[in-house]
Amino acid sequence: MAEGNLLIEPIIELGPVVITNTVVTTWVIMAVIGLLAWLVSRRLRIDPGPVQTAVEGIVSSIEDAVTEVAPQHAPQIMPFIGSLWIFLVVANLSGLIPGMHSPTRDLSATAALAIVVFLSTHWFGIRIQG
Repeated sequence: MAEGNLLIEPIIELGPVVITNTVVTTWVIMAVIGLLAWLVSRRLRIDPGPVQTAVEGIVSSIEDAVTEVAPQHAPQIMPFIGSLWIFLVVANLSGLIPGMHSPTRDLSATAALAIVVFLSTHWFGIRIQG
């Protein structure tokens, strides 16, 4: 059984700033998601093709899940939850690609996502409740 390296692997060091493989993988994933979102949004049609149908299915599934939890506030929190869900799915599946690893295997990436979600719950709570 192959053992995984749980330690961060520095790629570039620019003084006190260290660019690790987790940072590079995360930026590649964000660029791919952004590019795919841009490409799909340029070709939206009334009569959807197979790609548009798949994307609409994903979006409606996320929307249904958010609506089940917070029916009154789904329009406000749906973009955040949807973006987070899509990023996490792609990030976890990136570990299946040879030469790449899942950014969520690094504790710092997981902690950063946890902090973002923690602060976002307060942000949305204050915004919605006043």
